Amino acid sequence: MEVERGWLRVHFPEGPAAVMTIPRPTVRDPYVQYVQGTDIPTESTAEILARKLQSRILDLGVFTDRDLYDLLVAQEHDPDALRRVLVSVTAEERAAIASELGALPRHWSSGEPVREPSYPELLDDLASRARRLFNADVDPGGSHAGAAP
Repeated sequence: MEVERGWLRVHFPEGPAAVMTIPRPTVRDPYVQYVQGTDIPTESTAEILARKLQSRILDLGVFTDRDLYDLLVAQEHDPDALRRVLVSVTAEERAAIASELGALPRHWSSGEPVREPSYPELLDDLASRARRLFNADVDPGGSHAGAAP
């Protein structure tokens, strides 16, 4: 177990899990989803991604393979959640993130592999792919424009 500013990280045999220990304004989604077959509420995709972006990436300055992969998966499978997350931070913050991602080596990795990815092709050149997300124009009203190269 590791304690970081605002996070408690627990290492399980299946992989690490992080629990946020401080509140931060995010997209303010209520618990609208449930663990399949249970009455256990869970945060929405947008809220989970917002916490990763706002707390770990912006507040702590930490990129993880998993966080970047999850953002890329959302681009393909839940673009509205991704759009809501990207507009929850300023254009200047998005540009700063894109700049930092652009400075990473081509085959960068945080050292914690994504376990059993459903879309392994997204892991190729992860930092560059994620940089394009943050360089893209974001329409607060509803669309995430095509990513800039």
